[in-house]
Amino acid sequence: MSELSKKLYFALFLLIFSAVLGLGLNSIITNYAKENPRVVCNTNDKFSDGCLISYAVELKLNKKQFIGCYQSQKYAGQITVDKKLGDDLGFIAAPGFFVALQTDNTAYKGFYLGAVTENEITSVIGDVSNLGLEQARYNWYVAQDAIWEKKIAEYLAPKAYSSSDYATQYNTLRGQINEYLKIYDIVRFETGAEISIGSGQIKVFFFNDFGASETLNFIDTIVRNVNANFTTRGLSELIIKDYPNANKVADSMSLALAARCANEQDAYYDYFDKLLTLSEPK
Repeated sequence: MSELSKKLYFALFLLIFSAVLGLGLNSIITNYAKENPRVVCNTNDKFSDGCLISYAVELKLNKKQFIGCYQSQKYAGQITVDKKLGDDLGFIAAPGFFVALQTDNTAYKGFYLGAVTENEITSVIGDVSNLGLEQARYNWYVAQDAIWEKKIAEYLAPKAYSSSDYATQYNTLRGQINEYLKIYDIVRFETGAEISIGSGQIKVFFFNDFGASETLNFIDTIVRNVNANFTTRGLSELIIKDYPNANKVADSMSLALAARCANEQDAYYDYFDKLLTLSEPK
């Protein structure tokens, strides 16, 4: 082989090698980009997709797994089921509570509490534990009835009604309140408990909306204390349900999806806390 031929073969070899190497590098770069997608968090929109992903990265979650879960809306179906359950149980907004006893693997019976104070939910759980569900529900109903009776009196007091007109107005309002108070009737329902804390006979359902600024106060002043006072003593289980209200805050569904995806990596409560610290009034 002549010297020229050797040089040509060597040049051809280098050309082929460079092409193969280039393809290999391109493949490596492409795969790396897929495995590590660029995340941009727009600080003007703290609940944008990019920011929700960046919060997962801050918590050292597997970014690829989180993004795949979030972008596919993997848990949208479960969240929709939670929302429907909340509607059926009387909720029109969250946060709020429902207390129940479990009657079968997925069956429960209980009554609506709504947005209550720490003292109120502590009292209700105590009544369920000591007196039973029916008596606890009756005590709660009587307490709510008294509140509404007082409101009716305060509403009618400034009015210059004759005794007959007063009676007519009172009966009308009283009838409306009686209908409303049916929300506190004991109802039976079925559901799973995908996200919960503790294990106990009394089930405290917390319907959560990450988009509601009130949720932060509920978590800090009520939910954590329910956990400390009851679940850690084996008296109750705190079950968290999503109740996103898209009519109130457009981000609600996205926030619930992101938290569920964090739950896949055992980081639901860390992510929960992160979102709540950002949930200021809009």
